Amino acid sequence: MSRRASAISLTLAVLAGSPALAQVGGDLAPGAAPERRVEQYLEEHGLLEALASQLAERLGASSGQDRIAVAERLAGVYVALLTRAPTADDRARWERAGRALLASVPEADSIDLRLDLHRAAYARAEEIAERWRIGLATPAERSEALATFESLERDLATIGKEADRRVVRLQREEERSADAGGDLLTQSLATGRRQRSLAMYLAGWCNTYIADLGGVSGRAEEALRQFGWLLGAEPGKPATLRRLPRNFLRYEHIARSALGVAVCSALLGRSQEAIAWLDAVERSDDLPAALREQTPVWRIVILADLGLWRELEAGVESRRLGPGGQTRPLASGEARLLATLALRAERDDEVVARLRDVAVADLVRRGEFAGVVELAREHGAAAFGATGFVALSVRGLLAYDQATDGDGVAGEHYERAARTLADAMRAPDAESFTGAAGEVAITLGLARYAIARDASSGAAPRYLGAADAFERAASLLGENERAGEALWMAVRSLDEASDAGAQVDDERRDALVEAYLDRFPTSPRAGALLLTEAVDDDASPEETIARLEAIPPGSDAYGAARRHIARLLYDQFTGAAEDRRDWAALRYADAAEPLLADDLRAALAGDS
Repeated sequence: MSRRASAISLTLAVLAGSPALAQVGGDLAPGAAPERRVEQYLEEHGLLEALASQLAERLGASSGQDRIAVAERLAGVYVALLTRAPTADDRARWERAGRALLASVPEADSIDLRLDLHRAAYARAEEIAERWRIGLATPAERSEALATFESLERDLATIGKEADRRVVRLQREEERSADAGGDLLTQSLATGRRQRSLAMYLAGWCNTYIADLGGVSGRAEEALRQFGWLLGAEPGKPATLRRLPRNFLRYEHIARSALGVAVCSALLGRSQEAIAWLDAVERSDDLPAALREQTPVWRIVILADLGLWRELEAGVESRRLGPGGQTRPLASGEARLLATLALRAERDDEVVARLRDVAVADLVRRGEFAGVVELAREHGAAAFGATGFVALSVRGLLAYDQATDGDGVAGEHYERAARTLADAMRAPDAESFTGAAGEVAITLGLARYAIARDASSGAAPRYLGAADAFERAASLLGENERAGEALWMAVRSLDEASDAGAQVDDERRDALVEAYLDRFPTSPRAGALLLTEAVDDDASPEETIARLEAIPPGSDAYGAARRHIARLLYDQFTGAAEDRRDWAALRYADAAEPLLADDLRAALAGDS
């Protein structure tokens, strides 16, 4: 589940309030029927599935008021099971059972069950809507979500109005009652208010998505009135900032309702109201952490809906500014959202184009190549422009993706990818996208390496070209871990080039190895490099031993390194002068003893 979906589940759980099983149990009279005692036992021991089966069996044999009472108890069990369901399949199972119960006993008082079923359907539709926003849902899924929102909103609005009438009636009873603070009346009022809040909250967001996905602006007006129930507005009136209970923004469902007002105001073209509501949420000191992480995403959505692209560009620049003035990429979700909104803007605007390029470059910098390819396939490569680093990178990455699909003409795609990505690296604006350029250079190296590997002849210059690209990538990526990948592949490409007959500059290779060992000394590959360098080099035995001793214990090459050290020390012992033999023997024994212990453990653990 995404972080945003998890936050929504938390919001709905807060709104759900009282335990789902509150309506199920109750103490039994001493002479209660045996089946009621069985039900109490099952409930007390948490055997809810068994309890549901028991109640469903009783429902089939009941009639009249007894049938309604059993149905209400079964509804409470279904609510609890749906709330606690660990998987989507389990949720779907109890949702079907709940809807079947509603259809068979419509007269049962099952508002909590109806609300819980609606919450499950809403969460699925919302997930589709948010995937549509970033270009990951199909038009058919969008239509499905719209239909779900339409159906849910009708019933939720009805439930909300019913709950409001109940609350008004109970409030009057409370005013007239001598026992105004009675537990039953207080609990009934709390339940009614909770049901009203949840119904209006969900209905408000249903209307928000209908207005957004379906372009029905009147639904945004209705959503403002529904959010008003949670935001201190007069009954049935739209929410207003003047009546916003700002100290209640610490509650996630209140803060999310305020965000809903901001979104609806933007959909209605009310820019000042939209930004004022968004600012009110963002400036709240007590805003829940989960929601604080989401507000930058909603700011992107709202400013794009309002067409305030310059303001959005300023906000994006501020958000990308890291410590010490360093530029940091947007989070993957924000970059994908910004790129999608800019591509959907369908306007020839320099600001929109810059935002599109920044978002795509940040996706590349994050290594989100699949996301870039998906955007290119959805909108067409032409949507990214004809020239420049980003436009050429998109075309090159698309060609590289086609090469790895294994469609039988991989070589042609690799060649096209290599040409296009090389052009991207030479583009005049490539220096503006340093981090992304490093990732593009790695992909260029991989394309050239694949071409060399599959070449029947002339592989050597291809491998050298790959080494050039990997070395460039390492310099652009700085301390990023991906720089280690680039340095490793640069060394490997030079070795392959040498095996293919090329004259390789040993000093260049040694410098790359040294750079890797210096910057990534604890990497498993560092041990392999040290072992190779130590064994193949013409260094003295002492220099070789010192290099091998630098291989960390966690490296895959550690065992081989220790054995090679022992062999070198044994050679030194056998060739030592008489006055140094004892010292050489002790040194060898210190190295060999742990190896003998390892051999003994292996022997005892294996076949005798």
